Amino acid sequence: AYYKRRGSSRGGGLAPTNLLVLCCAACCETAKVPSRPLSSAPRASALKGACVLTDVDDTIKSSGGWLLSGIALGGVDTSYSRGAYYPGVFQFQLELSMHGLSPEQVPHDIAILTARAVELLSFLEIKPDSKLCQKFRSAAKASAAPAAHCWGVGDVLYGSVQEWVYQERKGWRKIENFKKLRERRCASGVSPGGWIFIGDNGWSERDEEAVAGISASAGDALIAAFFHVVSDDRSAPPQLPDDRILGSTPVHYFRTYPGAARWAAQIGLLGPEALLRVAEQAERDAGADPANLQPGGSNEEFLLADIVDAARRGDAARHVDELGTAAATRRWPRSAAAPAQAGTRRSPPW
Repeated sequence: AYYKRRGSSRGGGLAPTNLLVLCCAACCETAKVPSRPLSSAPRASALKGACVLTDVDDTIKSSGGWLLSGIALGGVDTSYSRGAYYPGVFQFQLELSMHGLSPEQVPHDIAILTARAVELLSFLEIKPDSKLCQKFRSAAKASAAPAAHCWGVGDVLYGSVQEWVYQERKGWRKIENFKKLRERRCASGVSPGGWIFIGDNGWSERDEEAVAGISASAGDALIAAFFHVVSDDRSAPPQLPDDRILGSTPVHYFRTYPGAARWAAQIGLLGPEALLRVAEQAERDAGADPANLQPGGSNEEFLLADIVDAARRGDAARHVDELGTAAATRRWPRSAAAPAQAGTRRSPPW
């Protein structure tokens, strides 16, 4: 049923064969999967606020849809090249972590729940000096809130090579890793006020199963979940599924991070200024990645529409705030960005 559900489309480039993956899978039936905190210093001032739980591949950066003997190497997204970071992703996670905190309060570091194999950490480990961690720190240092400057990647919880080969285990692994993470944060005395999950809906990562299980374990403490919509079908962009509830957790499907920020603002997880910052940073990120945002392509089309709409809503909500009626911004009506006039093509802002 699993293979039938995921479909037969397996687009994407083939990575060079590496027999180490299959050999490890054969001999690691009960592999112990440790987690590695990158910054374990107590954060006594982080008494509230949410902790962002994030996947990496196809959530923060694209896997490129690479396959090894039919096994997805990190994910299935073919819309961006392998290793490309999605515009606005780091700013979005920073703003979620900062929401509800005073300028003096230090936000909770993000926690990474990844299916990367612990047996292959010599190739795949997320180290403090990695490009990924540096990008999180750069977003923090650019913040106007000094307390945010030490924010970044905290705990990293890995999978095993078994999850690479038997990918139906990935959801279970992330659920178990969340339980370990929650126990660790409780023991440290700096438990967050809630959790926010960011992942993708690709068939290989099983993030939707993970959220259902985490929601059953954490209940209302899992505030919301965001799923980046990806596909291995190169012929057409994937359709957006309807938002829904998994367990007791509201779930939003999005194509771009300005679009995700728009929904976060709708449900009260971001303020108007934060929404504008995500839109503006996504615009800057897009300008630095012309290879993945070709003029007239679907990536440019979706991102531009969401940037324009997020900026419009952020500006409108900021004006409402200035009038002293901020509560009205909690539930903005959903609407698409205004379409371009017939026969014209809207120029991108970058």
